[in-house]
Amino acid sequence: MALIENVFGMNGKFGDWVMCRRGGKTYVKRRTKIQAPATEMQEAARRRWKATVRFYQQLPTEAREFLNRVARVNGTWSGYNFFLKHNLKVVTEDGEITDPSLLLFSAGERARVADLRGERNETGIVLRWNNWLTGFGEENDRLVVIVALENRMFSPMMAEGVDACRKDGIAWFPIAGKEKRRAHLYCCFVAPDGEGFSRTQHVEV
Repeated sequence: MALIENVFGMNGKFGDWVMCRRGGKTYVKRRTKIQAPATEMQEAARRRWKATVRFYQQLPTEAREFLNRVARVNGTWSGYNFFLKHNLKVVTEDGEITDPSLLLFSAGERARVADLRGERNETGIVLRWNNWLTGFGEENDRLVVIVALENRMFSPMMAEGVDACRKDGIAWFPIAGKEKRRAHLYCCFVAPDGEGFSRTQHVEV
């Protein structure tokens, strides 16, 4: 609040300022803007945002680097932006995943495969698929798999030991640990030069 000389006898509100008289003196101060409290919907959206950010932060470095490559090819600023853009609506305000099959880790114009299915045995996981959707020049696209165990959905890992191309129609890889919990697999095919991706396909085993 500041003391001023009020030669015109002004008083009241003027834009962002308020003039008032006290004891024959005039003071001016900036109006205090009262922010309306956030609505329940806004608070829920903020909690959902924070939960999705924490999800991204828990991804291993290798998965983040993969997302950065996907984002660059898809014209997105970063892997962080890509992940939040596509998965924000899949995470609830309470930090749960509404539907694991909706999580997205890749996107692009490369063809997806048909009839993708998986099975789990004592040594690891076997994936099989048909190639009839393969586009010209895509038969050598390599398979990439991200694995999330049902009890650790917010800590997915890049599957190790995956050595298969689209034309193979089959892939095998070990799975860490001997837990019998369900596993969610997020599969995509990447162009040999790393400049093209297919959209994530989900398999539960």
